[in-house]
Amino acid sequence: MGDGTELCANYVKLYALDPTHTESVYFSWAEGYMSARNIDTFVADKWAFRDLSVWSVEEQKRFIRQYCDNHPLAEFSKAVKTLYEQFPLRTDQPN
Repeated sequence: MGDGTELCANYVKLYALDPTHTESVYFSWAEGYMSARNIDTFVADKWAFRDLSVWSVEEQKRFIRQYCDNHPLAEFSKAVKTLYEQFPLRTDQPN
């Protein structure tokens, strides 16, 4: 549901009309998706998580824009899933 189900082509079109607003709305969805995935991974794999901090927010936004430019028929969620899979998996445990 939500912005993740939109086609990348729609994201690209809206971004061209209003980059700041479009990126804010869609990236908010992306952050929620990646955070939820991290919680699922953490619970299922006992302390494992993707380190989302290794890329700046601007780098993450750029990745999504480039993915959608290159894959207009993909759902926006696929762009975010592909981004998420770029982050290293960590297994730090608290002391």
